[in-house]
This record gives sequence, structure tokens and C-alpha cells, in this order.
Amino acid sequence: MLDIKFIRENKDIVKNACRVKNFPDVVDDILALDVRVRELKTITQTKTAEKNKISKEIPTATDKASLIAKSKQISEEIATDMAELAQKEEVLNDLLHRVPQIPDASAPVGMDESANIEVKRVGEPKKFDFTPRPQWELLEMNG
Repeated sequence: MLDIKFIRENKDIVKNACRVKNFPDVVDDILALDVRVRELKTITQTKTAEKNKISKEIPTATDKASLIAKSKQISEEIATDMAELAQKEEVLNDLLHRVPQIPDASAPVGMDESANIEVKRVGEPKKFDFTPRPQWELLEMNG
């Protein structure tokens, strides 16, 4: 998974990687969600600081009821913002998992593996006098 900071700083490179690897381009959606997530984090931190300040004032205040009501209101706002933040972060994380790694500049571009080029071969492929089984069959056979 690519780092969100890398995506922010290299939007065009990431968009090109999506195009070259035939992935859907979700970069703009990621960046929009990232802005909202960072905004929500700032809002909740500011409201939490305000709530903490009010909580410290309550013991010495003459009008405790209004401060307590204000603190409860801020707590509800924080809970609402945190719920939205959690939902947005989940969607953002899902989109980040859909972005491909950046291909090397020397890698051939093609629609499928038929465009691959063998650069180097070391040794000869092993020849078997039987048909090898895939690993999942071996795992099932051996429990």
C-alpha cells in the first residue's frame, strides 16, 4: 500500500501507475477523502481541547449548570465527528488498498502478461517425470 503522503506529493505518478497497470483511477477520491479526514481530525482535536478547558473551569465556576450543558453538547458533537471520521477513514483505507505499486520505468507496458519480456534466466527449469501438484492440493493431502 502506498503512503498517503506519497500520493499527495506525486498525484500524477500514481495516476499514471493506475493507467499503466489497468487499475481504476481512485486518486482524486483518495485525495478528497484525505482532506476531509484531516479536517475532521483537526475539528475533533479543537473540540476536545475546548471541552477539557471547560471541564477544568467547572469546579470553580459560579454557573456550573451552563458549563456542564456546554460540555455535554461538545461531547455529542465530538461523538458525531468521530463517527464520521471512522467511516471516512475506513473508505479511505479501502481506496488506498486499490492503488497499485509504482512500476519501474523500464517495465514493459501491456494489457496482460503476454507483454512481459524475459530479461534473464538462471539455470534450467526443473523437469519432473510426473505432473507436479499445486501447493493447495499438497496442503490438503497433508492436513
